[in-house]
Formats: sequence, C-alpha cells, structure tokens
Amino acid sequence: MFLAVPAALLGRAFPLLGGAVIGMFLGIACRLLLLPSEHCQPGIRFASRQLLQYSIVALGFSLPLQQVASTGLHSLPVSLVTLAVAFLVAVVAGRALRISGKLKVLIGAGTAICGGSAIAAITPILRQDEHDTAYALSTIFLFNVGGR
Repeated sequence: MFLAVPAALLGRAFPLLGGAVIGMFLGIACRLLLLPSEHCQPGIRFASRQLLQYSIVALGFSLPLQQVASTGLHSLPVSLVTLAVAFLVAVVAGRALRISGKLKVLIGAGTAICGGSAIAAITPILRQDEHDTAYALSTIFLFNVGGR
C-alpha cells in the first residue's frame, strides 16, 4: 500500500511507463535503501507466493464464465500457436544467450501467457529462487514498456 498508491498516481501521470513499471522501480529503490529484517522474511515469502497466487485466482473469478467460454473457444487455435512460438523463441534465444533452463521457462511464460502473473503462478512449481523470479519479472515489465 505504501508504494501502490504513489505508483498508481505516477502511472496515470506517465502512461507510457504505467503503474506496474513505476511500482517495480519504486520497489527496487526501497529495497536498496531499506533492507528488510530477518523477522519480515515469512511475510515477504507469503506475499510473494501465496497472496499473489490467491490474487490471480480472484481476478479469474471476476470474469463472466459465459464470456470466457465463448472467447476461449474462438481464440484457442491462435492462442496455441502463439504460446508455442513464444516458448520456442524463449528456448532458442535463451540457449543463444546462455540463460538457465528455468529462467528461460519463466521468461517464456511471461511473454506467452500474461506477463507477471504467469511468472508468479509458475515460480513455485519450478522452485525458482527470488533472484531469477525478479529477473524474469523485470524483463517482462521492461519489454512491455516498449509495446505501449
């Protein structure tokens, strides 16, 4: 909440960047200036894993089921091709850049599916460390800036 409100307001003032990217930069700046103590770690882990996953599920429940089914059936072929191409490019480019296997999957999922929420959803499955997760999220958010 401490960073969300300023990030949202600054995101409206600078729509090219948006609130998510500004929030990420504010978070990085706070992390550099204020190191969380050891007793904060359980809360940080809960918020970065379970709470984020619950939020993604809650967001899904806000969509009308009939609209999801109708749209999903019509867009399934395009979605499957897009997912395959995005993952293939992530694997090939990752191999050329010597990026680790799990990090390639995170970046591929973020590119192919829905950005940061896809990365957050599969991180616990891959058991990826926080550094690679932050790297994948930063990569996806920064490349999304150019697409606006």
